[in-house]
Amino acid sequence: MALFVVAIILVLLALIGWSSKSLTRIDRARQHGEQVLRQNYLLLNAVVEGTTDAIFIKDLTGRYIMVNTITEGIMGRPTGSDPWE
Repeated sequence: MALFVVAIILVLLALIGWSSKSLTRIDRARQHGEQVLRQNYLLLNAVVEGTTDAIFIKDLTGRYIMVNTITEGIMGRPTGSDPWE
């Protein structure tokens, strides 16, 4: 009976170790994905803000999801903040 309990404990410890390594890999992948997304957003924002034209992006419901400073000036109000701040 004691040998059975020890075997179960060892199996559980192995599963915990495997799960921990898997979660670490998943977390690293998530962090990398967030970093790439943030860099892409900053690049898009630099392009959109680097022009003198009014640029805006709307979602399918017509809600503004991104506008540049020129568009804010034309609309006469700020439209939101940087989602990465």
